[in-house]
Amino acid sequence: MTIETKTTLDDKSYRLPIPDFNKLGDGEMRASEAHEIFSDLLEMGRKRGVKVDRFEELIENYPTVDAYVLFRQFSDLFPHPERSLGMSDNLVDRAVANVFFDDDVDHVNQIRTENGGLSEYLKQESESERLRVAYSTRTTIEDPLFTELHETLYELAEIGGNQPRVDIIEDMLERLEHPWIFTRMLSRDVPMYVGDYMFLDAISQATGFDRSILTEAREVTNDGPLVFLDWAMDDRELATELTPHAKCGVMKAEYDYEPQDIDALQASGDWVAQTKYDGARIFVHHSGDGDIRAYLKGGGSDVTGVIPEINDIDWPDQSFIFDGEITPYDAETGEVKSFQNILRRISRGSTLDEDATPDLEVKFKLFDCLYWMGKDIRKQKFEDRFAVIQTQFLPPMIAQTGDDLEASFHRSLEEGHEGLVMKKLGHEYTLGTRSTDWQKWKAQPEELDVVVTDAHRGGGRISNGIGSLHIALEHDDEWINVGSVGTGFTDAERRHLLREHEAGELVGQVIQVTFEELQHGGGSDTDNEDTHWALRFPSFDHKRPDGTVDTLTRAAELDGKADEFAEWAEAVADSDSDYLFS
Repeated sequence: MTIETKTTLDDKSYRLPIPDFNKLGDGEMRASEAHEIFSDLLEMGRKRGVKVDRFEELIENYPTVDAYVLFRQFSDLFPHPERSLGMSDNLVDRAVANVFFDDDVDHVNQIRTENGGLSEYLKQESESERLRVAYSTRTTIEDPLFTELHETLYELAEIGGNQPRVDIIEDMLERLEHPWIFTRMLSRDVPMYVGDYMFLDAISQATGFDRSILTEAREVTNDGPLVFLDWAMDDRELATELTPHAKCGVMKAEYDYEPQDIDALQASGDWVAQTKYDGARIFVHHSGDGDIRAYLKGGGSDVTGVIPEINDIDWPDQSFIFDGEITPYDAETGEVKSFQNILRRISRGSTLDEDATPDLEVKFKLFDCLYWMGKDIRKQKFEDRFAVIQTQFLPPMIAQTGDDLEASFHRSLEEGHEGLVMKKLGHEYTLGTRSTDWQKWKAQPEELDVVVTDAHRGGGRISNGIGSLHIALEHDDEWINVGSVGTGFTDAERRHLLREHEAGELVGQVIQVTFEELQHGGGSDTDNEDTHWALRFPSFDHKRPDGTVDTLTRAAELDGKADEFAEWAEAVADSDSDYLFS
């Protein structure tokens, strides 16, 4: 028997909201005390043990609400204004400029660029006479509760309009003796190197509570601060069993372009190969009420509304959680389309206009089952979990699976997919980990010579070096920007490149990058100025000491993309768009 899926979404959200901290009791921590804790964490750098000790002191000496709210500052799983509404750093810069720099936003932008962020500069007020004077002239200095700062984040997330937000930020900056802690809460521009598992260590260290139980709860909720709250509050319970709509973590594969000893894996008979589809990882949840929901991986957002194809599937009437991929295909030819087509779908918000992507067909490919018929089955063998999918769905819904690893790899590439995820028979599904029981095998990356068109300083740990380089390809004597590269550099290379950039010697140099694919991004029409091309997963390889514009890879040399790229590049050249570099 199969259920009839709903064609419209209920107003309710199945995923429980982050608890209202205003109902957790009164806090005692002042903003000045939070400043001391933040400062201590900065000085500790990457030293895990001393940070756990500091969090243990926090748990023992402050009310639960204070510890919870402070832990929340290191988690993305609450309605942070930048995360939920796309509030840019520019609003923070405007407020800082109005309070401390006579409305000089350009100066604040320069500070952010030169320092890789704003908060650390504001913290070191003694280094700036101008800032020291601005601090001393404020007349409204207070020491509010730290929970009030956190509540202001919620206020920013709910209010509409940029200027009202700037006004709210200004008001808080005027009141705080140490305003940098609030800009850090807003911009996340100072790395603290704090992770959820430090909170769990602190709980266990402070009380002797079983660390393994806390770990299980973290895997299910994907949220360390929430685990702390569930542990600390008498009216809450630690959830260690998976249930539909939980914000659970995700199992990931060990990565390699070609894992060693393929022959040994094949000979062992312990491995199977599943096609690695070029789409978006998706989890399909159903509690048994007929309302099917699709969530992005790792406790991600509900994207059911932008995947109407979910309503065309005969889903089981049982409760379940399936792990899989949504993959884009050409609706007419059936050919695999670029990953960017899925990104355009899931970035549209909660609903999808009719005929928004008429040429696109999204297909579900399921490859694991975590929950079935009211039971958490993660600890069952892989073969048994996968058998649930095989018995409930026809082959088009099931990830292609084979015993011959090498043959499966070549078939995957021939069909336009990325490669394989090889899975060990008998393994358990482990949430929130990268496991050796899954081995990823992808095609070797391509190499490309490109020209550097611009550079940006890094932030946080890499603020003394280059953060990213903007790069361009040549087409018919025009330089076409194709995105940026921010990985692959050593720390020494980042510092060297920054020195070259500051000396005006970097732009125009030739570098070699590796990448997986030249792909569309931002739009679908060649005459649309918002449409651009970019390298997928680019990584810096090295500078070309003999590199000149004559050695650059031409667009015509790009396998399988030359004609399509050329058509777009010619449209860009005719439009004088920003994608041209001269």
